[in-house]
Amino acid sequence: MCNPRFVRSLLLIAIAYSSAVYCFTINNPHSTWSSMHRHRRAGTQMLQRAASSDTDTAVSGSGGDVVVGGVCSLSGQEVSRCLGRSIQVGQVSCLLNDADALSSLVDDDKRTLWADSVRPLLLTNTAEGNSQDSTPHFDAVVIATDVAPAPEAVKCFLSDAILCGTTTAVMLSRMAPSADVAAWRLAEDAAIAAAQGGSKSGMLRSLTILRTAELTGGPYYALNPDLLTASNAKFITTYHRDFAITASKDSKETVRQEDVGMSRPIAATVLETVLALRCPTDVPTVDSTDLVVSVLDMASVRSEALSEDYEERVIAALQKSAVKKERQRQEGAVQTPGDPPFSSVAALAPLAMPQQQVFKNPLLAPLAVSGPYWFLVILTIIGFGVSSSGLTWCNVQWAVDPSSPFYLPVTEKTCTCDALYNACRSIIL
Repeated sequence: MCNPRFVRSLLLIAIAYSSAVYCFTINNPHSTWSSMHRHRRAGTQMLQRAASSDTDTAVSGSGGDVVVGGVCSLSGQEVSRCLGRSIQVGQVSCLLNDADALSSLVDDDKRTLWADSVRPLLLTNTAEGNSQDSTPHFDAVVIATDVAPAPEAVKCFLSDAILCGTTTAVMLSRMAPSADVAAWRLAEDAAIAAAQGGSKSGMLRSLTILRTAELTGGPYYALNPDLLTASNAKFITTYHRDFAITASKDSKETVRQEDVGMSRPIAATVLETVLALRCPTDVPTVDSTDLVVSVLDMASVRSEALSEDYEERVIAALQKSAVKKERQRQEGAVQTPGDPPFSSVAALAPLAMPQQQVFKNPLLAPLAVSGPYWFLVILTIIGFGVSSSGLTWCNVQWAVDPSSPFYLPVTEKTCTCDALYNACRSIIL
């Protein structure tokens, strides 16, 4: 058997490594983007050159222009990439506080958002340089985050988008029993309140809220030190290729998320489909001046490929969940008169800057998640106990007895025993 001191040293090294990974994960909530910082010093001129060089690889679609809030989150980044590559969506812009941040948002293949035809909409530039005559135009607005956005940010973002001519909005949310459901419901209420308002420039006609389980997966986990999280994300990305969707309050049809979470790429695909369909304007029973809110529950499912009827399923769910809402113009404005859209840095910062991730103790999670962690803890404690007591294979009779089916030949050189193998002791080499 190995020297107990050697075993103890290995255990200490393993504990030190685990502690380092634990501290790294807590202190760096965006550690999966550690490759971001390699590109942080890229200037605006480099970004513009990258944009011009990437035009051959990614071309904007022919649909309406879209602005995305929450691009600094993994979900926002995946949605932006999906929409940027789509031929059914026009130019995709993402709300950012810093132009250089766009080059730092890369996937595991070091592919930037510039390569996927995503362009920045800067808060500072909009506030300082733009006037009412140069107000940007967007046909649709998307809110995609990993944690519940602040209600003030959601309301301000949608109100500013309405000033820019937006008529369609889509928001990612969470369905029970995901964590922080109450915070997500407050964000949904803020979105509905902003959609019910309007401005002289226009009004929102369609608001779709897509509720999912915790999102995971996508090409963003190569540098994640949490191997369990990375392996779960890879599993979901590989095997969850389709989805189930239904109206949120439909008692007859319910969806439940299997495994550890919903596929982030699948959620982005459904969101792209909703924008491309421009529902509920395709529903004959809806007047063009009405505000229709659709709340959907969806989950990714195991499948080898996306089913061919996925668009029909999305249309059916949207039609079934469509609910008319009354207009409240007096509550729609969030800005002070004279301010250009997207100029409130304080209010819009949660959707334009990295969100602080809330650390969740894996040991307090459900057994399906906490089980492997508790196994490692118990194994470490047992290992310390065995190494501290000085036990070796010489104390195990079936290991030193040649007639035993579990006999270990190594004990011939490391143990000395009596004739009946009842008393053995270790040989100090």
